Amino acid sequence: MITSKLNYLDEEKFLIIKSIFNDGFPWYYRSYKVVPKDKLFQFTHTFVEEHKVTSDFFDKLYPLINKLQPKSIRRIKANLTFKDTKIKKSIFHTDYTDNAKDIKTAIYYINSNNGCTIFKDGKKEKSIENKLITFPVTLEHAGTTHTDTLERIVLNINYYG
Repeated sequence: MITSKLNYLDEEKFLIIKSIFNDGFPWYYRSYKVVPKDKLFQFTHTFVEEHKVTSDFFDKLYPLINKLQPKSIRRIKANLTFKDTKIKKSIFHTDYTDNAKDIKTAIYYINSNNGCTIFKDGKKEKSIENKLITFPVTLEHAGTTHTDTLERIVLNINYYG
């Protein structure tokens, strides 16, 4: 089941989160999005990996984490993609495949653009800033490129709810 909430955080808290990604934020190049054969690159920044904080910017995510109220966080990763000439879909995937059925995935959209998240059953979620979608980690999904803004930034959160 997919849940979607527009204006997830109040404006002040949303702007705190959005401000993290200003000039000077450290992004790391990744030559693929899901698997090397997808031929789509992105930049990422990992805040939490396997329950351990890995970023000096983690504290700025507190407004989002406090509202989400996870029991435990397995990973928080920001993804940055740049404007493309046409919409392209990444490969359908799940974030974890290790029988972690009690993990949820949340995607928090930092900016609005014409990219989206697509689910294998055909459902689509538009990239609208300050929107949060949640779904079971076992649900296959794919992100798309975008053509209308310079960048697309999303936070991918895998947590125990």
